[in-house]
Amino acid sequence: MDGTESRLRPIPNLTIDDIWRFNLRVDKTGDCWIWEGSCIDGYGCFEIAKGVYLTHRVAWKIFHKEDPGPSRLLHSCNNTRCVNPAHLRRGTHSENMLQGFAEGRKFSKGTSHSRVRLREGDVVKIRKLYAQGMKQCEIYKQFNWVSLSTIGDVVNRRSWSHM
Repeated sequence: MDGTESRLRPIPNLTIDDIWRFNLRVDKTGDCWIWEGSCIDGYGCFEIAKGVYLTHRVAWKIFHKEDPGPSRLLHSCNNTRCVNPAHLRRGTHSENMLQGFAEGRKFSKGTSHSRVRLREGDVVKIRKLYAQGMKQCEIYKQFNWVSLSTIGDVVNRRSWSHM
């Protein structure tokens, strides 16, 4: 699961065996139906025909008899492992982000992000060098463990905007 395209790709037709295997891994004892199988980035994952699919999208297909298509599925319960179709609705990425901010979900930024490659001191130094007139390609040579576009994002505050 390395991008939006792989997360939103169509779910193949499900066999009775697929549905049975899926339901074996769901705990339906509470209001949220919790996926107890494997997870990636906090979302349940389920293998169908040698492909891996997000479980809340598989649940949508099982219960609504249709693929969610390019739509995002938003969890009203904010539990990414929940596969209860009553807790899912179609939406956009923007709606999902707005819902998250409104409900106080934390979004990683800075060094708390799991894929961070720069530290606060690096960001300060990059911006200082740029303010002193150094070109981004020259700054990149000093910070070559990140891409040139990352340097541009830092300089233009598209990333690390909280600093």
